[in-house]
Amino acid sequence: MTAGGVPTVKLPRYSYGPDCTQGFIALDAALIYTMEDAWQQNTPEISCIPDGTYRCRPRRFNHGNKGKGYPAIEITGVPGRSLILFHRGNVDDDVRGCIVVGTELGVLNGQLAVLKSAEAWALFFGRYGGVEFDLVVEPVPPLNGTMP
Repeated sequence: MTAGGVPTVKLPRYSYGPDCTQGFIALDAALIYTMEDAWQQNTPEISCIPDGTYRCRPRRFNHGNKGKGYPAIEITGVPGRSLILFHRGNVDDDVRGCIVVGTELGVLNGQLAVLKSAEAWALFFGRYGGVEFDLVVEPVPPLNGTMP
């Protein structure tokens, strides 16, 4: 919890690759794996977000769903960016600057992927879909405690 009683969710990133950025969120006894775009200088719709702390809020999102909409979690406060969401998806082609979640890692159609996204989304949204929380995005510290 932060000082104001808002939950804090940590998103350590373990891979900043040329095609995607990967991390995880520890949720009770489960790991929720995350996938974002590769780092492209925080350019909207093609880059992962910079490391930092951001306020997240529940939001209904309508894009691409024939006006029916679906629940999502919006990441706010990212400099120069808006409408960044946590949502379901599997591969980098599904993100457009957002973050998708899965309970497993794998390969789908030749691309790195997070798998079982609906299952991960049910766990993550079930816990954080009705509240605001602070998201701390940071690289995984090196095992020996020093940076190269």
